[in-house]
This record gives sequence, C-alpha cells and structure tokens, in this order.
Amino acid sequence: MCFDYYDTPEFYNSRVVKCRKPHKCGGCKVVIAAGDKSQLSTGKFDGAMFAIYACEDCQRLTYSIAALEIERGCHWIEAWCPIEEVRSYAKESEVRMLQGTLDECWTQVNESWTKACERRKHVLHGG
Repeated sequence: MCFDYYDTPEFYNSRVVKCRKPHKCGGCKVVIAAGDKSQLSTGKFDGAMFAIYACEDCQRLTYSIAALEIERGCHWIEAWCPIEEVRSYAKESEVRMLQGTLDECWTQVNESWTKACERRKHVLHGG
C-alpha cells in the first residue's frame, strides 16, 4: 500500500520516555499510566506543534506494519503508518506481529530494509 505523504513535519523527534502522568495512546486510545514507558513523538506540522504518545502494543504494531510494507516494496519513508491509523490498517491487512522486545522489533525492521536494499541492488545490477 505504501503511505504517501504530501507534507512532512518541519521537524520531528521520537524517543522512549517514562510517563510522569497518564497519557492517551495516539493509536488505540488506551490510557498509558504514569510510570509506564511510551514512545513520544514530537514535532511541528503545518505550523502546529504536536506530541503523540504510543503504548507498547501500538509501537509493536507500527514496527510490524513497517516491516510488512518494506517487504511489499515500499521505501523506508513510505513504510510508516501514522499512529492514528495503525489499528484500522491492521484490521484491513494481515499483519504478522514482530516478536521480542521493542528493540528487537526495531532490529527486525532494519533487517527487512537491508534485505530490500540488497534485492533492489541485485535487480538494478542484473545479478
């Protein structure tokens, strides 16, 4: 499917944080409790600042979707489903959930990308 973005954020950052207060997950809308870890994505898009929290399940789903989209031929930037859409995407597509810790899932996404690049290089160079 590849996710086409017509606009990109002016700036963007994503990191894992330990929540100091409860936050609603941007994907599933479940409350992430104070003290729990969450992925916090921040930036500026279309002139407005944003901060979106994602629970571990939605992070894993995001990584799983990215790995699937890369395997289907999408480029890295096109493989990332917006957090707000991960649940509806998963209902419409068969997404094989990545296993392991979130760091291990991230490694699996990178491995998918490396394999995709090798396949492209092989095709381009007639190997």
